[in-house]
Amino acid sequence: MGKIIVVDEDDLRRIIREILSENKAISHDSISENRTEQDELFTSLEDIAGLFNCSLPTAQKIKNSIPKDSYRQCGKTFGIRKSILLNTNEELNKYKYNKNN
Repeated sequence: MGKIIVVDEDDLRRIIREILSENKAISHDSISENRTEQDELFTSLEDIAGLFNCSLPTAQKIKNSIPKDSYRQCGKTFGIRKSILLNTNEELNKYKYNKNN
C-alpha cells in the first residue's frame, strides 16, 4: 500500500519551487550545451557578406539560394542560422564544380 503524506501549504509551495528550479537549471544547462557557433543568427546581408568575404550582391544571391522554409523573413528583416548558410554554400560549390566538369 502507498503512503499518504500530509504537508501544509507553505511546505508544498517550497517543494514545488525546488522542483521547478532544479528542472529549470537542468533544461538551461542542456540548452547551452546544444548551442554552438553554428547556431549564430545572421540578420543582414552585411553579416552574410562578412562570413563568405563577398560583395553584397553575392550575399543576396547566397540568401536567395536558400530554400524559403529554412529561414524566417518578415518584410525586409530576416534571420538565417550560420549552419544553414554553410551547408547551402557547400551544396552550391558542389554544383558549380560538377557543372564545370
